[in-house]
Amino acid sequence: MVRAAPDPEIDTARTAYEAAVSTERARFRALVEHAPSVIAELDGGGRFQFLSPSLEDVFGYRPDTLVGEVAFDYIHPADRERVVRTFEHGLEAPEELLTVEYRFRHADGHWLQVQSRGHNRLHDSAVEGFVVNTRDVTAERRARAQLQQERDLNRQLLEVAPQPMVIVDADGVIRRTNEAARDEFGLDGDELVGLHHDSDAVATYDADGDPIDPAETVSAQVLDTGERVEGVTHEWVGPNDNRFRLVVSGAPLVANGEVTHAVLSFEAIEPL
Repeated sequence: MVRAAPDPEIDTARTAYEAAVSTERARFRALVEHAPSVIAELDGGGRFQFLSPSLEDVFGYRPDTLVGEVAFDYIHPADRERVVRTFEHGLEAPEELLTVEYRFRHADGHWLQVQSRGHNRLHDSAVEGFVVNTRDVTAERRARAQLQQERDLNRQLLEVAPQPMVIVDADGVIRRTNEAARDEFGLDGDELVGLHHDSDAVATYDADGDPIDPAETVSAQVLDTGERVEGVTHEWVGPNDNRFRLVVSGAPLVANGEVTHAVLSFEAIEPL
């Protein structure tokens, strides 16, 4: 049997293609080596084929110790099935970029809350892997939970406070009121919440009866300076045209180092 002579053009094309693929793979590895998040490449069975050096900084493992390991074995049992389903969906839908949050075991045994974004590139000859970008969001989620707890506590404290109180956001809009405020001003929550100090439905005057510039209201001062304002006498006309003389104090609510709201409390409310 006589074999056909090799075709130089085919060999040249194959060599060029293999060189191009090798170059693309090298470029991919170079790009991810210094990424702050952890870049992993999985095979179709979920085994680690490559991990970026940042793995050791984030999760405490040397990359070479996890290569060949099944990624799902390091995921919290309560999260594992959900992550596997997401991975399997990615195998069937390579055009989709998937995002999932779960707990991943640190080398010292504690669990980190992480967020992964994955893209099936198994069909791409330059990659031949399921590429996953993972970042540690433990501190971020803890801060968010703490902020929510503080908001819940503030809401509870506001509602049980004996004096009338409202919370005003950074735009000067009333976002929450307590029962005492609703009773004193003769308005329900829907009538108070959403009011802006510059609205045509309300008006604020100083002790001499002169209109107060919106930038000079107690809430505006608190939001601008981040400091408490104590015992300022105002006259206020509400959306029901009822007029009150009152003494108002304000204090800032701070989140992540920034003043986000002003809490106003009212005393000596006198209908006029």
